[in-house]
Amino acid sequence: MAQLVFNRYEKKYLMPEAIYQLLRARLSRYMETDSYGLHTICNIYYDTADDLLIRRSLEHPVYKEKLRVRSYGVPDEDSQVFVEIKKKYKGIVNKRRVQMRLPEAMNYLDGEMPQPDGSQIHQEIDFFLKRYTLLPRLYLAYDRVALFGKEDPEFRVTFDRRIRYRREGMRLEAGDQGKYLLPEGWVLMESKIQGAAPLWFSQLLSELSLYQTSFSKYGNIYRKEHGAWNPKEMMLHRLENWNHLLINEEKKGNKEFENNDKNLKSNNETSNPNINKREEFIIDTSTKNLNDEDDEKKENKRELGTTSQKNEKEDDQENVNDNINKDENNDNIHKIIKKLKKARRGSICQELNIKEDECNYVIDKAYGILEKEESLLKISAPLYICGDIHGQYYDLLRVFDILKYPPQSTFLFLGDYVDRGKQSLECLLLLLCLKVKYPDKI
Repeated sequence: MAQLVFNRYEKKYLMPEAIYQLLRARLSRYMETDSYGLHTICNIYYDTADDLLIRRSLEHPVYKEKLRVRSYGVPDEDSQVFVEIKKKYKGIVNKRRVQMRLPEAMNYLDGEMPQPDGSQIHQEIDFFLKRYTLLPRLYLAYDRVALFGKEDPEFRVTFDRRIRYRREGMRLEAGDQGKYLLPEGWVLMESKIQGAAPLWFSQLLSELSLYQTSFSKYGNIYRKEHGAWNPKEMMLHRLENWNHLLINEEKKGNKEFENNDKNLKSNNETSNPNINKREEFIIDTSTKNLNDEDDEKKENKRELGTTSQKNEKEDDQENVNDNINKDENNDNIHKIIKKLKKARRGSICQELNIKEDECNYVIDKAYGILEKEESLLKISAPLYICGDIHGQYYDLLRVFDILKYPPQSTFLFLGDYVDRGKQSLECLLLLLCLKVKYPDKI
């Protein structure tokens, strides 16, 4: 019975089809497609009835773990599958898995068969199964192409597309159909590194404006189901940069565009009829390409005084700018606070589309207050003293929910507002807004 252990860093990058094609053409100099070509990976994730494991994972703890069974392609009863524990500690991913026949694996996970042997990995899986009351909670499949480095075969890059999922039919042999997580044509790239990434790879990422993103397939499915995740909204600020990049590439007459289809065919990608051919490489950033706006986005537009009618946009923007330039601007600060507080959806925080103008406005107003304060503050009790936040926005919102927002309560924050957490900007902006609105309460 095969046992496998992997320890590595995994970095993820989300991109549209046009950028993916350009990147693939440039990677052909340094990397080769592995022998599997384009293949489908099927998974069933196990969790508690109340989704405890994925909810914990979304809180970005130092240590997190998942249990899944995986097959390469849709299996039958004679196929080999992998029962796998995936752990992550301080950014390092550890995968420990054992290989079994499909019926044995499912009976083992259902508790109908004891562990086949006393290996270390089996003992860890047994402990996991005893610690939690687990059920098959999510089916997840995607089409993958994997590349390995020509100089360093241990350096690997994978591209996943057509990520799909379902909550019914929790059997690997039941087919790979499901709902799609990403918009059509979008690709998730993942680099798998045991040490440092090659310099040429870092340079390619910089040239193509590709930046690491926090992306958990299972986690984002959970967020999407709870109305707290919109991929196009998340990537909207990067689409304009990519458009400029692709326009410049076209003007230069870059041969990579001409050779790209040939490179893709050599990697067996065109054999999948569900993968779209490139007709236009310019990315459409107009609102018609976005998903229907959710209630929060519509509410934010109403609060900022915008309107869908073109002939009124300029007048509305002038009104907003006039309000910003006035001394009596508590209404604007209140609207930004309201927007920031809406990030919390149940037990998770969604990402917000915070505009640069809003950030600059809040910073300017807060600076005018902070520069007038003494270095030594005299504060009267009662008050709450809060330590490091480190970008943990969900925790900050919970503090205010429990202890009440200013002006009902007074707070003293001791610093370390950013880094580590995923929403440092939201943390700092909320605190600055409250400082502007209630300068004696925070």
